Amino acid sequence: MFNNKQHPDKFSEPEIETFLTYLIVQRNVVAKTQAIALNAFSFLYKYIIGRPINLNMKFNRASTTPKLPIVLTKNEVSLLLSNVDTKFKLTAEIMYGSGLRLMETMRLRIQDIDYDFSSILIWQGKGNKNRRVKLTPELLPPLKVHSKHVKNVTSHTLRHSFATHLLQRGADIRTIQEQLGHTDIRTT
Repeated sequence: MFNNKQHPDKFSEPEIETFLTYLIVQRNVVAKTQAIALNAFSFLYKYIIGRPINLNMKFNRASTTPKLPIVLTKNEVSLLLSNVDTKFKLTAEIMYGSGLRLMETMRLRIQDIDYDFSSILIWQGKGNKNRRVKLTPELLPPLKVHSKHVKNVTSHTLRHSFATHLLQRGADIRTIQEQLGHTDIRTT
């Protein structure tokens, strides 16, 4: 056990520095583990012990190796896209064909696609930035087909559908009026 099980209240910054260095040198932990330990000390001393520590201590820091991105060959991308479930294929093709992030793709709306300029408008992407990106011409036909099958659904669409389905099942119009919170029957 490190520091002979002494209470942390008895430690000062040199002992914390020694422990953080010990984690790297003796225990071979990764940088994130060391950072968690430092954050735990910071919380402990600031909120529990009531004696905040200086976070600019001198200890051996774990080296972080940059993670290289995985890059597929064109053949690998083709193979991947040919095996994607048809429900997600157009989404995956848009991500690859325009370099979009997943969330940017999920937020796409029909009106964000500019067919005249073969581009997509991205609103509030990473860093809350708006931008226009190139849309590969091969995706124009499937996007046009897809957009014909998409309805403009809003939260009110669900309310209208709810009321219509109640009516179709034989519910009384007054019951539906009450359920929707309408005061006038004419708005139901």
